[in-house]
Amino acid sequence: MSETSYLNAISEKTEQEIVYNHYNDFDSDGKCEMFAIVGRIMDEDTVTGEIWFVNQQGVYKVEESKNYWRYPQVYLFGNDMFIAFEEYYTTGSLTFLWGVKEEKPFQPSLTSKANGFEINKYNEIVITNSAYDGARIIPKNWKVLPDDEKWIIHTYNQYYYYWDGENFREYGALEIDDEDLLEIEGTEELLDYIISEGATINEIFYRENKIIQINYQKEVQEGNDIVTYFKFISFRYEGKKIVLEDCVIGEGNILKALNTSLAVYPKEFNVK
Repeated sequence: MSETSYLNAISEKTEQEIVYNHYNDFDSDGKCEMFAIVGRIMDEDTVTGEIWFVNQQGVYKVEESKNYWRYPQVYLFGNDMFIAFEEYYTTGSLTFLWGVKEEKPFQPSLTSKANGFEINKYNEIVITNSAYDGARIIPKNWKVLPDDEKWIIHTYNQYYYYWDGENFREYGALEIDDEDLLEIEGTEELLDYIISEGATINEIFYRENKIIQINYQKEVQEGNDIVTYFKFISFRYEGKKIVLEDCVIGEGNILKALNTSLAVYPKEFNVK
């Protein structure tokens, strides 16, 4: 069926306006499908509405009304295509992924897990976790009461994924030690920097996409409070050397895996 036929099929089911649609062969079976947002335009960047799906078998409303960025991104992984609807908030967004399997719309396991969904220059999937984990404040006279502990500093930190042909998988981390880290040229200077800051290393993580992350913390007294600041250094390496353009210092605490049910962990540390 044509794109026009699909649009007409939606219009027969609802009186609301079709504010966005994407017509394509999502599952590479030679037959096109359509995902659409049905609702109203809020401004030039945002819409509010329901998500509808159309194929040769029928017309279905698959998601209740939410606020979305107006123009979803479409991604192709091998023979599988996914559309990413971004529900927006004041401080970020939540990604709802949709694809087609066996002629039916479906949401892969990565959907609604974090802020944003994008592809980086290494052809990796990157999603961002929003958290308040940059610093912990505890009153000096803390009595081990949970309500006395306060977390501040809003962080947005990235985690890396890939499509294995069936599911989205996360590059989980293996914890390594200083000796392992020093196999990579330039890391001694990073350790010296952390020590010079008066900080303590918490974990060093290695991921199979050649990402290494060092979590560290520094405790200071500010007035009557003890404040612990959490930071990390993240870098990518090639040929046992740090890629300087991919070396960053960030706030917050990097996890071994953001979504443990999707993570695949390295069996050993293997610098190549």
